Amino acid sequence: SVGDVVALEPFVTDGAGYVEDQQKVYILRYLYDRPVRLRMARELLRDVKRAYDGLPFAERWLAKKMSKLRLELTLRELVGVGALLPYHVLAERAGGKVAQAEHTVIVTEDGCEVTTR
Repeated sequence: SVGDVVALEPFVTDGAGYVEDQQKVYILRYLYDRPVRLRMARELLRDVKRAYDGLPFAERWLAKKMSKLRLELTLRELVGVGALLPYHVLAERAGGKVAQAEHTVIVTEDGCEVTTR
């Protein structure tokens, strides 16, 4: 309906056409405040909530906040308690190459307005 914002993400592949979640996670999103044991996890959750306001963010954007190991442990805890949503890397099941594009559109009275070019 008018005013809706829609993300279109077509994929093409030379493989079987099926994707599977991999173990790797590089993109996350704040979901909820949750009680966490580690102080650094509480602080990171507060910072992520404030900086990204529920939008997805890349793990690498947080690299300056703490060491790689601490960041991995902290993110694992926050995902584990349901404070952050992980977006797993997708791989083509048969090992095929995959290409992806993305556009975001806003539905208008006259059709839509593409906001990404």
